[in-house]
Amino acid sequence: MNSVLAIEKNVESFEHEAAEWAKHGVAAVRAETMHEAILRLARGEEYLFVGIIEDDSPDFTSQLRTMRDIAGVPIFIMAPSYTAEKRVKAINCGADSYDPLCASEYSVPAALEMLKIHGGRRAQKQNKAPQILTGGDVILSPQRRSVHVKNKEINLTRKEFGVLQCLMSNGGNVVSHTQLLHKVWGDNHGENDVDVLWRTVDRLRGKLAKASDADYIKIKRGVGYVFNV
Repeated sequence: MNSVLAIEKNVESFEHEAAEWAKHGVAAVRAETMHEAILRLARGEEYLFVGIIEDDSPDFTSQLRTMRDIAGVPIFIMAPSYTAEKRVKAINCGADSYDPLCASEYSVPAALEMLKIHGGRRAQKQNKAPQILTGGDVILSPQRRSVHVKNKEINLTRKEFGVLQCLMSNGGNVVSHTQLLHKVWGDNHGENDVDVLWRTVDRLRGKLAKASDADYIKIKRGVGYVFNV
């Protein structure tokens, strides 16, 4: 059965929309946040399109580019507080459409007509999607050089980003101090850089802990570190 992915917080409204989609042989899947939707897409779940209710995801643009990188399907945004300026921003971030949300105008047949138009265009443009790294509440985009924890983007230095990317790429395996230094600092690192690595990891752990309750980076004394979820 075909399905659509709706990012909507209001369960009652979603259930009404899901019932309408069911009449057309389409299932509706709800994600409460952009973060949850990106994780679903990253797992390879397939949908006809992604629909976003703007007021339920007011900061959606901060993650829209990452979603666009991995979503080969159209992304439709319904905006109760539509403005032309916000439309330009949304389209530039990767949305296929950004339209006013009006109960009298919005319907499943209308959405299916939009899908015919934008779905065909998207199929022609779509190439192999860039890979992102996910673990627990963390989403890292190597291409965008961005990191989101839950729904919040965290700012990392180049070295902090490199360390996190290396640890997440090794998926639960211990990465030694030497391996991290070679990967992030390069072959010309010095002995004193071990202290720099320790301080870098300490700052990184602090930033992740501030955004999430989980302790993602575990210390293996005398060996290295592991990204653990």
